[in-house]
Amino acid sequence: MFLVVLLLLQANVAVGAEKELKWQFVRSEHFTMLSATNKTDSRELLMRLEQLRTMFLNALLKRRAREMPCTIVMFDTRSQFEPYMPLYKGKVKPVGGFFMPGRFGSHMAMSNEHYEHAARTIIHEYLHSLVGAYAPGIPVWLNEGLAELYETFSSEGDDVEVGRAHKGHLRTLSESKWLPMEEFLKVTHGSPHYNESDKISVFYAQSWLFTHYLICGEFADKGALGRFINASLDPDIPMARAFEESFGMDYKTMERALKKYLRAGKHSVRRAKIPYAPILKKIEITPADPIDAELTTLYLKFRRHRDNGMAEQRLREILRTQPDNARAHAFLYEVLLASSMPRRSADGQAPARPTPDERRRMQEKRKLARQSLLRAVECKSDNAAVYAVLADEEFNRIDFHLGKFIKPDVSERLRGWLDHAIALDPDYLDAYNTLALVEAFSEEFREDKWPSIIEAVKARRPLGRGWIGLAAMCWRFDEKEQCAEILRRFKDAPSVDRRASRFASAMLDECEGRVRKKSAKKMSVPAKPGE
Repeated sequence: MFLVVLLLLQANVAVGAEKELKWQFVRSEHFTMLSATNKTDSRELLMRLEQLRTMFLNALLKRRAREMPCTIVMFDTRSQFEPYMPLYKGKVKPVGGFFMPGRFGSHMAMSNEHYEHAARTIIHEYLHSLVGAYAPGIPVWLNEGLAELYETFSSEGDDVEVGRAHKGHLRTLSESKWLPMEEFLKVTHGSPHYNESDKISVFYAQSWLFTHYLICGEFADKGALGRFINASLDPDIPMARAFEESFGMDYKTMERALKKYLRAGKHSVRRAKIPYAPILKKIEITPADPIDAELTTLYLKFRRHRDNGMAEQRLREILRTQPDNARAHAFLYEVLLASSMPRRSADGQAPARPTPDERRRMQEKRKLARQSLLRAVECKSDNAAVYAVLADEEFNRIDFHLGKFIKPDVSERLRGWLDHAIALDPDYLDAYNTLALVEAFSEEFREDKWPSIIEAVKARRPLGRGWIGLAAMCWRFDEKEQCAEILRRFKDAPSVDRRASRFASAMLDECEGRVRKKSAKKMSVPAKPGE
């Protein structure tokens, strides 16, 4: 009995300690922070991230893209952070910080107690997020190399720098056999060199050195890496050609140059000036609304611990007192959607086969999830992704064929959601890609929208399903060959998702079948007398 009472007291103390945290929102131009630590350190982290973002984008990526809203949760102490750390076999897995991409925004969490270690982890993962927004589909070596390089970012007033030598990587490269350049460049997320512990260190070290050479070494300020990124994202340019045209040398020559760079031991840093005063001026600090703060920390716990039942119960309690809370409705959508997924099998490797009762429960959860997303829209959510995701869900329920149009009321509804998403975020290229399909399959398409749609569809990398919409428009205007050509190029392009590729293949079969049928019909028409 004594043990039970003691455990209950400990639980109450933990909950009480969590509720006593004095949360404040700290907002800069591109980040929102929920902070339980002091204002000085909170401002410093946001200034550091804003300077990092500016330096990275100025140096490398100047293309149109959408960055997901990013929320940082900064605890004051490790003990405050511990309840939100990931679990492994029911036990806390200690981490300095973590980054979570999400459907409606990304989240980072860390403790101020071990600031430098946590900030390095946060910066590394945030760089992956930036690359994912501005250059999705770039080679894995470059994605990892950029994150490894930029995690050394430091700032002092207006002065920022990256590129300090990574002693661990230098030692690995000096003591280990390198991957041949051609093999190294082809490593994917499924490759042994990315996943096996005895191989991954060499791959990461080579990725860091090659990226360092391109950004801080001989190729610094020559624009070669930017050219390579653009060329590598072009489905019409083979990788070997993109490499040689960007760097002016083939794989073997580059490998020799890298080994010479390593032996020389001169690893310069890259410096820039990013004025901090304008950033500081835009940072605002306000006391956090208790429900807003709870929704943020609850989301961390839901994602880290995968406790759908706990999250759903608390969200329904919040919505009973705040029925028009759009953020809570969108959060509930994610929870219900997670609950609608098949259970994992006992070995955790594959979804277990659902029973009939489980299938019915999953269908009901999906239905409730959609209702929650609709409520988020009705409550005027300020998150563009809420409208775009709802439009995608509705669009994916429609069976499309060339020459068959969406019902006018459905078309109007989809347009309303997508227009609103784009109004909230004009660089939402995925929303434009869905809108291209909606317009192409609507009986009356909006001609004034097409210039901006075409521009956005062409800007997206990797190619988005908006190209299917462009192909369908070609069909509508009797440009059958161009329709087929677009579909052929799209379905075979790298990094196109499977569903879109299957959709394009089915449309291509339909397109080519109709063209053949039309040609055969022409051939069978009897010639007129005298011809």
